[in-house]
Amino acid sequence: MEFQGDFKMDESQISIHTVTEHDFPLIERLFVQNGACEGCWCMYWRVDTNKQYKEGCGNKNKNSLKKLVKAGQVRALIAMDGDEPAGWCTFGPRESFRRLKEYRTLKRESHFGLWSIVCFFTNSKFRRKGISNALLEKAVEACFAQGATEIEGYPTEMKEKYTYTYTGITTQFERLGFKHMVREGEMRPIYVLKKIN
Repeated sequence: MEFQGDFKMDESQISIHTVTEHDFPLIERLFVQNGACEGCWCMYWRVDTNKQYKEGCGNKNKNSLKKLVKAGQVRALIAMDGDEPAGWCTFGPRESFRRLKEYRTLKRESHFGLWSIVCFFTNSKFRRKGISNALLEKAVEACFAQGATEIEGYPTEMKEKYTYTYTGITTQFERLGFKHMVREGEMRPIYVLKKIN
């Protein structure tokens, strides 16, 4: 599935396409030396524990993501401004993100057809241009097209300038119809969108 030329933002033509096993060089250019954020390389949700994640920060995480991409095991979209990678969003069945099983404040009963949108990254020169909104919209389309019956996300509220927003912002999800899932106890917010038959 490929999405091309759907968005025009600030004089730039942005295309969005599905990441393939050949796209790691683009990911490497987008994430640069910092691995997107503090050596993450989009592996935070793909390992079992925080200890594993921290031990992998940097080259180990980079190599792990590279193997997964080359094996065709990463569902993601990449936004391009011409030949320059501008943004990233990853998603997939909830069970494919191993960390979610152990994440106490995000625990919920899983079921067949439940997918998660877990991560966004935008190159600093392209931020505040609507790229993450476009990526989210196309990620929702891709999830439903690939068999999701329900999609969940874990966005944060943009309360301060330096809030971590790698899981998205609540207003982005609400704009597409995601609803806050009410749960008991001190839980991290989950936003849910169900497929309309």
